[in-house]
Amino acid sequence: MKRFLILILTFIGSNVFPQTGWFEQETGVDVTLRSIRMVDDNTGYCVGGDILFDAIDIGIIIKTTNGGNNWITQSPPGFNKILYSVYFTNSTTGYACGKDKGNYTILKTTNGGENWITQSPPGFNKI
Repeated sequence: MKRFLILILTFIGSNVFPQTGWFEQETGVDVTLRSIRMVDDNTGYCVGGDILFDAIDIGIIIKTTNGGNNWITQSPPGFNKILYSVYFTNSTTGYACGKDKGNYTILKTTNGGENWITQSPPGFNKI
């Protein structure tokens, strides 16, 4: 048993390599980013949000078209949906989900994030 455990630890320890090529990207936003989805090498979306000290939700949708070098905000001013996940089925159609004042929310875009439409499935209520 001891030999088996040493073999496993040796195997695990010998195959752990530090990740290279990772570096921090500056997005210019001051909220927690919770999910990212790259559609291709250059185009990607990031979503997130926070509850501020006075219990006001603030949310964000940002987009890059140059591999993360620059990010532009796609959420309208006063956007109050805290988003936890984003997924794109192709380059123009995507979904984001999260919460809005305790209610679940699903957003959909069909034009690459220029506009987001709230989806309301039946029975989709407060937590």
